[in-house]
Amino acid sequence: MNIGTYKRIARCGFQEAADHYKGEVRTRLRREGLTRRDASLGADMEVERLFIPLVEQAEKAKALAKAGKQEINELPPRLPGIPSNIDSILDPNYSEPNQGKQLRDGLVWAAMEWMRVIAYNDSGPACFLDLALVPPPNAFALFVLSSYALDGKHCELIARALAFATKTPDEKPTTDRAETAEEPGFLDEIT
Repeated sequence: MNIGTYKRIARCGFQEAADHYKGEVRTRLRREGLTRRDASLGADMEVERLFIPLVEQAEKAKALAKAGKQEINELPPRLPGIPSNIDSILDPNYSEPNQGKQLRDGLVWAAMEWMRVIAYNDSGPACFLDLALVPPPNAFALFVLSSYALDGKHCELIARALAFATKTPDEKPTTDRAETAEEPGFLDEIT
């Protein structure tokens, strides 16, 4: 990943989550037999594919806020069906302090609930959160859902979440990471 992309991710507040995600993807790719260099390059590409749509939305929102534009039609588009007060719809029992795990939980929730909560009509996608089996764990879940729905990239979202699901639980961590078997990464915990 080039330094400019990394700085954009960091400026938007996603650096810790991106670092966790990159490490876990790199570990998975090493388990699949890739060299360190190829695994690192592959992990960089995955981080860019997941985070760049989110970074672009965050940058757009920051630019509008900085310019002082408050008109509703100038704000980044909001997925119809997601209320402006999202605290009222988030899972009140969710309390994960680790940002990497929050990323995982938000991504997986959005992928798992997609078919239940997103509907398309002539005016575009709409969200029906009351149809979800469980409430969204955090605001990131709604941000992911909204970003991918509005961009029409739901297949990419599902593919990212499926990468987690295809891992077998008996895989051992590689030695190129600081993690040990006693300290599994956040991808290890969702299988």
